[in-house]
Amino acid sequence: MAETTTNPARELTITREVDAPRDLVWRAWTDPDLLARWWGPKGMTAQRQSIHIAARAGGPFRLTMVSDADGTQVAANGSLREVAPPERLVYVEPPGRTDADAIQVARVVFTQVGEQRTRVVVQTRLRLPESMLPGAQSGWASALDKLADALAAHRAREAAGPPTGQAAAAPPPSPSPGEGQRPSPAPQQPASGQQQPQQPSPAPQQPAPGQTPPSPGQQPPPAQPGG
Repeated sequence: MAETTTNPARELTITREVDAPRDLVWRAWTDPDLLARWWGPKGMTAQRQSIHIAARAGGPFRLTMVSDADGTQVAANGSLREVAPPERLVYVEPPGRTDADAIQVARVVFTQVGEQRTRVVVQTRLRLPESMLPGAQSGWASALDKLADALAAHRAREAAGPPTGQAAAAPPPSPSPGEGQRPSPAPQQPASGQQQPQQPSPAPQQPAPGQTPPSPGQQPPPAQPGG
């Protein structure tokens, strides 16, 4: 039976090798903090607060990208059909659609090709006019370029380790006698057998007339503006 949709399905395959182990590349696709550093074509930035992803079959995959040039927003609203860590992801848009009626189905395969290198293959099936196909291909290609850059930056930070804290400043030296300060007399020790004199206990502070004394654990009332 012939397809009767306005935009027939068109397929793209984009391959990129990145200098990172497969587990880290997987995290870059499923961890919102890492995903926000690269998702989208160059000139678009995924907003971290907009990313909702659950790495499980049927889990959501939603985010909003914003144009760096003029603030134009582009939303992605899909779901994950297959999740096989750290080997394969299948993304469908809109959520839960089949291949026959989905706008996009993207199958992403991660293959370890060296101890610290991974091949990423994106096979995407899109329903869009043929004139838009080159833009979709360049968009995916530039997004994978951003992925490679984000992974390189992440690994550089890990290699550098946590930032070294500044050494605590040494306390200023105590002034010596003769520099405008008289030395404190040494405390007198009681003679052998003599009891230490007791200091009188301070009288408990009485509440002002009409004021209720605070109960244990009660917080003081906040200051009133302008008071």
